[in-house]
Amino acid sequence: MTGSESRTSRDRPTCALSALVALTLLGCKNPIRPDVHIPSDALYWQRAGYTQLVSPVDSPTSADGLLHITTWIKLVGDGKISLGSGLGQAPLLRMPEGADVVRVESHGAGDTPSRQWSVLDVRGTIFGANESEIFYALRPARQLAQGQLWGVRWPRGVPAEQLRADTLIGQIARLSAPPRQAQQAAERAQWINQCARCHEHARGMRVRVTDGFTPHHGTDASGLFSVQSVLQNHGPLEHNRADNRERRWPFADLRCASPTATASAREGRCSDQSTAIAHVRMSEALAARDPHALRVCDSRRWLRAHSDQAVVSAFAQAFGECEGAPSVHNLRTP
Repeated sequence: MTGSESRTSRDRPTCALSALVALTLLGCKNPIRPDVHIPSDALYWQRAGYTQLVSPVDSPTSADGLLHITTWIKLVGDGKISLGSGLGQAPLLRMPEGADVVRVESHGAGDTPSRQWSVLDVRGTIFGANESEIFYALRPARQLAQGQLWGVRWPRGVPAEQLRADTLIGQIARLSAPPRQAQQAAERAQWINQCARCHEHARGMRVRVTDGFTPHHGTDASGLFSVQSVLQNHGPLEHNRADNRERRWPFADLRCASPTATASAREGRCSDQSTAIAHVRMSEALAARDPHALRVCDSRRWLRAHSDQAVVSAFAQAFGECEGAPSVHNLRTP
C-alpha cells in the first residue's frame, strides 16, 4: 500500500461502499469505516512494486513452521536510504521521504510467498516530509468481505488518532474471530497496535529476556527492525513465537552472555536469562548456495542500489560478502 493509494478519487466509491456494508452489519450505533482495504493476497506487495527484504537471522515462526513474517519496502521518487544518528559510532539507516516499509504476517507452506498463504496481519510505516510518519495496520475481517484486508492509517504521535486507530482495529479484529473469541481478539489487536511503543528510534538491542515485551532487535534511526538487520550477520532471537528457524539452519551458531550458559533456539533465550544471539556464517552458507543466504544477497544488492554512498561505505563488508553470489531468482529453490 503506497502513500497515495487510499486517497485517489478512484478509491472513494469503494470506501463509501465499505462504510455502507459496515453500517448494514453493525448498525448505526457503532459503524466501522475502514481507512483503506486491499486484496488479502500474500503476493499483493510483489505485484504492487515492493521488494522483499530477507535478513540473515530470520523472523520467528510457529511450532509447525507455517507462520511467516516477511518485510517489504518501496521507495517513491529519487530518495536514497541514508545514515542517521543514534547509538554512538554505530551506523544506523534512515529512511527517505516516501519510503513505505511493511511487515506482513502470513500462514502457509513453503519458504516464499504464494497465493496459498493466508495473510493474518499487516503493519507498516510511510515516511513523510520533516521526519513525519504514518502508521497503518490491516487485518482480515471475514464478516465484511471475503478476500479483503481492512485497515486504518494514523499519524505517529497524535493521541486522538492513536485512539481512533485502536478502536477501529479492535472492531475489525472482532469481525474475523469466532464469537467466543471476539473480545480477546479485539484486545490483542489493540495491544499490538501501539506501534510507537515498539518502534522507538535508534533503540539498542535488548540483551536480557526480562528487558521488556518489545522485540529484542534494536532499531535503526527510523525506528525499524528489519531493514538494517539485512546487513548484519548476527542478531537476537525473538521469543514472541513458538520457534526460531535458526534451530534448523546449519549455518547459524547461538551464543549467550555467559560462556557457560546454554541457548534454546526454540525459545530464543539462554539459561542465564540473556537473549540468545545467532551468528550466521554467511560465507559458508553462500558457498553451499543456500537459498536463504542467496535471498539475503538479493536484498543487500537492492539496498546498495537504493542507498547513498555513506551507507555503501559504512556497510561495505556486508555488501562485499555478496559480490559474485548468484541471484535466487535465477535458481530453482525448494
